[in-house]
Amino acid sequence: TKFSAKNRVKMNVQPAQPAPPAQAKPVAAASSLPQWEIEANTLNLQGEHRLLHELLRDFHSFNREQCATLRAEGYSSLSDLVDWEYKNIRSLLENLSNRPAIYGGQHFGDRRIKELQALSWYLTDRHRRGLSFDLSLYRQEASECISFAEIVSEIDEDIVADKPDKFKYASWNEWEDLVYIYLDSIIGKSGAPLSYVIRKDLGEGIEWESLDRTTQLIYNAPLEGFIFDIDSERVLTLLKELCLGTEAERWIRNIKCGREAMKALQVHYNGPAESKRRKEEARTKLRNLYYKHEGTFPFEKFVTNLYDAFRVLEKYGEPVYEGEKLRLLFTKSQNADPEFKQEVIICRSQCATFTSAVVYLRTVVARLFPDVAKPKSRRNVSSVSSKELNGVDISDLSRWYSSNEIKKLNESQAGRRVLAKIMGDKKRHQKHKDKIDKIKSNKRRRVKSVQVTPAEEGSTLSDKDRRFVAAVINGISNASQHDALDGRLIRIRKQDSTSSESSVTFDYLGNPL
Repeated sequence: TKFSAKNRVKMNVQPAQPAPPAQAKPVAAASSLPQWEIEANTLNLQGEHRLLHELLRDFHSFNREQCATLRAEGYSSLSDLVDWEYKNIRSLLENLSNRPAIYGGQHFGDRRIKELQALSWYLTDRHRRGLSFDLSLYRQEASECISFAEIVSEIDEDIVADKPDKFKYASWNEWEDLVYIYLDSIIGKSGAPLSYVIRKDLGEGIEWESLDRTTQLIYNAPLEGFIFDIDSERVLTLLKELCLGTEAERWIRNIKCGREAMKALQVHYNGPAESKRRKEEARTKLRNLYYKHEGTFPFEKFVTNLYDAFRVLEKYGEPVYEGEKLRLLFTKSQNADPEFKQEVIICRSQCATFTSAVVYLRTVVARLFPDVAKPKSRRNVSSVSSKELNGVDISDLSRWYSSNEIKKLNESQAGRRVLAKIMGDKKRHQKHKDKIDKIKSNKRRRVKSVQVTPAEEGSTLSDKDRRFVAAVINGISNASQHDALDGRLIRIRKQDSTSSESSVTFDYLGNPL
């Protein structure tokens, strides 16, 4: 060496230090990972498990212990939150909040509970509608989802549409529509309206995303499985109740499935023969339908009949197009009023659709004929303009009428019509139920004793008639002492004869002698 160690010290030259060992550089990606991702990597979370952890930790700011508690309770992925009922979420999280930490307790504030309820509702709704879990959309609508979840949970499931009437052959189309409307208002066990059980085929070429939420729920619900069987049984019970005792009962008598029962009715009443007959009825209605006078056939009723005929033809494959609808509306509107005729001409030039033309003419009719009243039947009680009849006040037909007033009303034909109206009023009967029941009770009560007043001096009975009546009374009295009267002939003894069967005799008034 050129310089010894001694010389290096003198020259203040430090000995060359060995190079330090190369340290492992941290991976740049790892140093910039968010906390949720580091935890997900540590727990090896994948797929929906990883997505839920990210959403709770990064978006909703759940802490690590809260996420761990949810995983311990079995809610570790997005799919685990589907069909988790709104009230059950709060019940579980409040129980966990009240549980001591040593027993697995973990506090969840009210805000965290509502956020989890909103997320569960969103995922459940998307699943039932056949849509993907779009979490970016959820992040945009998270606040709204909290409100939506609360509103849906408060909807009263008992509020449903009116149940349809019994089946009637003549009103099949209306009855069928009412069945669908009624079932639309009832939520089945699947979470979809109960009408999904009897849903018709969805038309071809319809984009799923363009359908409204209710329609997506109806057409995405499965038509098999345990839940479907429960909902189908409910529909079958309804159809059998509505068809019981009608001609439609025989078509569903031995069917055990609600969907098959509705199909059987539709195949029969929408079949070729029935559809041909109903189409012919609709065409006949269109041929004979005219609007001529508001008093005899109102414009509203005229338009309703047009709508009904168009709907029947469309249902059975022969739709009436817009131009033909307008032509029928204008040519059938034949009211003779000059101003109305002028308005029809204006409507022809201004309205391009049937609906807009109807709205325009409705306004015209309301302006031109505001006070047109429907003709009243001559025999209608309401046609009696007077408030007094036969000396009886009839201004209030629901009040209580005395027997004397009823007798007065019964003296004339008009009074008898009013009396029939009074007696046939069910609301009046309910109003005076106590009085009516008391009168009926008095009529049914048996008379236990009869008090006979002495004969007046001016009695019209002769001595001979009196003796005859007294003999009849004596005969009946004596006969009543026998064990049985059936088939016996009661003989009246002569006046000079004596009875060995009874020592008691009566006069013609029934008084004992």
